[in-house]
Amino acid sequence: MKKTINGKLVLKGPLYRGNSRKTIFSRGDNNEVFLPGRIGGQAKAMMSAFTGFWQHPRNPRNNNLGLFENLWSRLFGEKMPDFISHVTCTLDDSVSDKNPHFDLRMGLAIDRDRMAQAEDQNFRLETVYKGTVFDFSLTFDDNKADKFKFATLLQELIQGRFWFGAQKSKGLGKCRLELDEPSRELIEQYKRTDSPKINFNAYSNYIIITLDLIPDSPLLVSWPWGNQDDSENRDSWIDNLTEETRQHQNIMSELNTGKARDLSDIESMPGGKKFKYEHERFPIHQLKKNFPKAIQNDQLLMDFLHSHRNKVHEEIDREANRDFREQSGQVVKGKHYDQIFYRTLTWDGQDSTWEITIPGNTMKGAFRTKAQQILRTIKAGKGCKESTPTHQDRFCDDRHCPVCLLFGRQGSIARVFFSDACPVSEDKLLDEKHRSMDQISVDPKTGTSQDNTKQNALFAYGPEFTFRCELVLTDADFKSLAFIMYLLRELNLGAIPLGGKKSLGFGHVQGRITQMDFLCMPESTLDKNLKRWKVKKNGTENVWQHYQVDGDKIWKNNKFIENMDKSFSDLMGEMKIPEKPFITPKKFVSHRQYSKLCGMLTCELEALTPTHVRESGEPSFQSSEALGYDFCSMSPPGNQQKPPVGQREYVIPPSTLKGTLRMIFNLLSQKPCSKCSQIDKLCDTCKLFGWVGDSALMGRLTFSPAGSDEKNQFEWHGISFGYKGAQSMQVNDVRMFPHTNIINEAVSRHGQGVEPSDVQKNISLNRYAKTGSVFSFKVHFTNLQREELQKLIWAIELEKGLGHKIGKGKALHFGSCRINIREAHLIDWKKRFSSLNKLGLADLDIAEFRIEVENNELKKALTLPQ
Repeated sequence: MKKTINGKLVLKGPLYRGNSRKTIFSRGDNNEVFLPGRIGGQAKAMMSAFTGFWQHPRNPRNNNLGLFENLWSRLFGEKMPDFISHVTCTLDDSVSDKNPHFDLRMGLAIDRDRMAQAEDQNFRLETVYKGTVFDFSLTFDDNKADKFKFATLLQELIQGRFWFGAQKSKGLGKCRLELDEPSRELIEQYKRTDSPKINFNAYSNYIIITLDLIPDSPLLVSWPWGNQDDSENRDSWIDNLTEETRQHQNIMSELNTGKARDLSDIESMPGGKKFKYEHERFPIHQLKKNFPKAIQNDQLLMDFLHSHRNKVHEEIDREANRDFREQSGQVVKGKHYDQIFYRTLTWDGQDSTWEITIPGNTMKGAFRTKAQQILRTIKAGKGCKESTPTHQDRFCDDRHCPVCLLFGRQGSIARVFFSDACPVSEDKLLDEKHRSMDQISVDPKTGTSQDNTKQNALFAYGPEFTFRCELVLTDADFKSLAFIMYLLRELNLGAIPLGGKKSLGFGHVQGRITQMDFLCMPESTLDKNLKRWKVKKNGTENVWQHYQVDGDKIWKNNKFIENMDKSFSDLMGEMKIPEKPFITPKKFVSHRQYSKLCGMLTCELEALTPTHVRESGEPSFQSSEALGYDFCSMSPPGNQQKPPVGQREYVIPPSTLKGTLRMIFNLLSQKPCSKCSQIDKLCDTCKLFGWVGDSALMGRLTFSPAGSDEKNQFEWHGISFGYKGAQSMQVNDVRMFPHTNIINEAVSRHGQGVEPSDVQKNISLNRYAKTGSVFSFKVHFTNLQREELQKLIWAIELEKGLGHKIGKGKALHFGSCRINIREAHLIDWKKRFSSLNKLGLADLDIAEFRIEVENNELKKALTLPQ
């Protein structure tokens, strides 16, 4: 007898169900959005249908099971009987044309050698909003169904342990089923059905790890929308993609109507050569069968891109996302910030709202990168070969690779699923909490800022920006769990950076475990060990034994930690750390693995003369006579949101430190940088500090912001317009300003108060850190060669009697400083990955790396006054 289960399928995260173009969401013939049920027709080539079986005619190993069949097999270790006849899942009728429920999930692949964007590896997916509701209906044969097992399977959907569509391990497709009252009663009845003893699959389990991500350094996962090209056109890639899609649509229309007879006829058309190359292996009559649907899909894509861009620009252009500008002595809101935090659309039942988000693909990519680095470091450069097109082979060919087994590979789904990380705060945009930072390039020849290089960004920082996410391990053994625990330890230490600007200290979040839930079968190996580890049992859930650990208590469970250490050791085998960095065929050091010279320098910068680095955003002091800028701080851009002057977290930004040390390092090199243009012909400076050209290479140095000592004091100074400073010096075509104790006549003092006193017109007014102020920062380094570390240490500390200059007014006595290395450590990778309780830090004697420099011209420019 046929019966039907009805309910609502609610999306707990965005969902993507792609068509052949791999961009837009799959739709029916009438543009109806649905999730396919039984595998049939075109759905045979789609692997995420609810139920059914399809055997690939030419490749039996590529057989596809429906999601229900896979779940049944995981739970019961057997093939699911054929008792489900039909499933429908259609977007709820409450959705209107004005709210089409589609967002554009955007991301890019990272080249793990360069640790920068891989060429032609960005992706765009049209996703349905989180919170969207689908009407769900399942028809089945009551006489054929094993009622208890069927109820058990549906209960998994009800509990939200079900993923649909593509990109499941990257934050997409998690669903929850809400049944109507008659269906709930029927399922409860089935759960009470007398049934013979069921042998559940003992290897099936879930380990659910809830994480809080707290940015204790700046965090910016950038939203790719709104960027301008060289001609100041916004989102020009949209126009390019639209035109490419229009060409594709036009070619199919010509072939479909017979105006073009075969592929040779379309070669001269715009986009014709590309179309022919992509389709010439298929007979033309076979292609034409798909043209009507493909033409409709192209139109859907173009319509969607147009409407979505308008919606995005409305968000970008809001006042909260516009930068402060000076115009004729006035401060106004100007253009939008160059970079703002990634955001997604969610559905609240009545309308769509924006929410800042760390996408699941960002989380997974960062974890996978770290996992590969660990494996290849321990294995002396051997291990996972999964890569981007820098290498000849893109995919790892080791079927036993622990990284690929955990994170997935071509043809094999991942064991760990990452959700999006969303704000814990009820305010999902946190407009008034974002901090701002400016960055500008300096021309070494002139010592002045380069035109059109100013970049401004809004970033997340501090506990207000706590993000919460879930990691779900499915059917994990102890080795997989141990690998994840070591990765979580690295996250907790801030060693798995997220987002952009990593070499400027961005993205080093603190990842705290707020809860771990273990769901396992009774008397399974995991069940027995959880009892041995004395993890608290939290009853049963469906067929599972439920154990739970609150907070970070898991790190204090010695028996658990001992078991994880042993399992990780068994997984990795003998450790052998590379002595030297891995050099790629293009002659730069790869980020794919670590070597011996990795570590950290803790530095202290002391101001020898008043020093100023300008605050970002709105000037703190404004009057009809002048605008006055406070010292740089970790603050929001607007004065109404900033803490009071004097109560801010003052810092020297890492870009300032990096730029200063890069210049010195470059002058130490026998062949200074001359605007490197090819990645395989980089100078020593670009190889170490990073490079941007036709591609990019991330540097192997990471600078933290230099935090201010609590005892530091500040005072206001003015500089008259049109001043004449001390004569500069040229060192290897680099303009440098000598140190001096003589205060220039263009400089005026304006007190130590919150606001400046005796303000005059025609001056540049800034709040300086007084002489003797101390700032502390760290320099993390990876994969250095001995000569690089020697030059780096000299560039930081210089020699006795020499000093650096930073900030504003370098030609006017300001900005002289001295940097000392207070602590130095190397990372002992064997110790670090032998126990979860060991950090593997070893003291580094920098005296062994100090060198003498013969460059008298450079020393003269850096000499401090007696």
